[in-house]
Amino acid sequence: MGCSGSIVSTKVDRLPQPREEQIISNLETNLPFSHKTVRELVSTFRLSSFTETLTSSQLRKALEELSWTTYMQSKNNSLGKIISLITKNNKTPVITLCFMSILLGKASLEVKSEVLFTLIDTEAKGKIGVQTLRYALHALIMISIEILPQIAYDCQCLTFAEVQDYGTWLKRKKNGLINKILKEVCVGSNEISQSVFVEKIRGMEKYQRFLTANGIRTLLLTEELPAQIENSGISKIIVIRRKSLGNCDFESMSPRSCASEVGIRTRYMFDNDERRLNESMDISPEDTWQGKRLFEE
Repeated sequence: MGCSGSIVSTKVDRLPQPREEQIISNLETNLPFSHKTVRELVSTFRLSSFTETLTSSQLRKALEELSWTTYMQSKNNSLGKIISLITKNNKTPVITLCFMSILLGKASLEVKSEVLFTLIDTEAKGKIGVQTLRYALHALIMISIEILPQIAYDCQCLTFAEVQDYGTWLKRKKNGLINKILKEVCVGSNEISQSVFVEKIRGMEKYQRFLTANGIRTLLLTEELPAQIENSGISKIIVIRRKSLGNCDFESMSPRSCASEVGIRTRYMFDNDERRLNESMDISPEDTWQGKRLFEE
């Protein structure tokens, strides 16, 4: 299928097949994060730099300390591909690596919630605000639905289109899930202490797995479609690719071939400037599709 002026449409009232999730979650278990504890992973990444990012040499040292050098040199190195997606100008955000560690590393829900709180309580006040938690949940979800699923494409288990369609479907329901988790955890309060935070998360029966990548995607799969989308009569997602791409084979396109890099720039995520926050946190599907997503009735 040529890319020049071509259109792809997907029904939004169709639940994605579980095949995509099974493939992605199985591949995630092969990433080396799953063999280390969350505390060890986070401690290693944070102690490897005095700033918010890791240089290539600092990252190499951190991977050596985690005994991941052999894995990085292996033929099927999905970790290297994931790191390349979140790295910009040879700098890898520490917070993104730490969030990945929470999502993929070994730990109980209680330990993961403690580590998450410590990461986002940047001023060490012992309390975090609702907005800070919202930004953190947003980052965890975006890593789970935009970054990690790319390993399925890199391993040629899913096509680029399948990965993007799956992520786009889940992304449409993320705000609803975030609001429900905030309601459960914060219970109307604008701030929450670490002890209450951990206690609330531990007591959330429905969201016990929301601090794992697979758990987040599973929760999004079961989340209802937002009413403004469901009731608007929208039945298709239309993807128009730029004519400048010529007659390329869309299925052979790589996420790295796009003009805009796919990545999460989280270093501003706790900044008080909402404009910068929105710019740094958003990973737009337009970036990865090299075009526009339009809706038609």
